[in-house]
Amino acid sequence: STATCRGNPSPDSDTLQVCNLALRGTFQNCGQNCIGLERMVIHAGIYDRFVETLAPKVNALTQGCPLDGDVDCGAMTMGIAAAENIQRLVEKAVQQGARCLAGGRVNRVEGSPGGYMLPTLLVDVTPEMDIARNEVFGPVMVMMKAQDDDDALRIVRLEHMFQTLVVHVIALPVLI
Repeated sequence: STATCRGNPSPDSDTLQVCNLALRGTFQNCGQNCIGLERMVIHAGIYDRFVETLAPKVNALTQGCPLDGDVDCGAMTMGIAAAENIQRLVEKAVQQGARCLAGGRVNRVEGSPGGYMLPTLLVDVTPEMDIARNEVFGPVMVMMKAQDDDDALRIVRLEHMFQTLVVHVIALPVLI
């Protein structure tokens, strides 16, 4: 699914609330959720704030076998081959100009044969990149910058983008 965030880039925007929703939407069930969040299209006026808020949060997510304790992301149900395919998609996105600010690689968890992919944050993704054109079905948050509302609509209307759409409007003035 694709989420679009737009709004007034004022300091009173509730960025943290939307970021926490995005974290859950992306990383719940290690990103293997048919209605999970795969791509975020964020207005340029608030994009950097989202990147700055999400990067440390994604880097802080823990991974391992849930039987061993409190972890945020377990193994992928599709196995090591799926995790390796996702790693290749992430590597190609970086080659195509995206920046990987967290994760981005298969994680070998000691004592576990599972397919673990580190929780990953990719920023500066464009709709033309393979990672934006394919369903990842794994723990990868993809962030795209829209220059304005019309650009956001253009992006989400692309044939390969519109699976499910959520729009978050942040701190817009109330007109009476």
